[in-house]
Amino acid sequence: MLAALAIVEFLGPCRFSHFDAFGLPVGKAVPLPVVQVGATALDQTEQTIDFIRGMLSESPAEREFGLEIGKSIVQFKSGKPGSIRPKATAGRTNEGNRPTFARAPVG
Repeated sequence: MLAALAIVEFLGPCRFSHFDAFGLPVGKAVPLPVVQVGATALDQTEQTIDFIRGMLSESPAEREFGLEIGKSIVQFKSGKPGSIRPKATAGRTNEGNRPTFARAPVG
């Protein structure tokens, strides 16, 4: 489930934009999707990252969005900003981009 939510945040129209003529909500994509899969150690993120890679590899989304699916990072081939990446949360110096979606595996 976490893998699917990460992909929706990265690619999907998951933010509210407006209501259409029928009163139904319309979504829009996140302009700079920074998706982090966090755990105390990086090796604890592998299962979720593997699911993300498996769901995207050779999928219509990989072609349509021009994805570069690496061993641990998913990003756009075009250089468009945004990524899905693992994040170790135990370090004292976790600085950088502000994530648009971050979720630690529960288990």
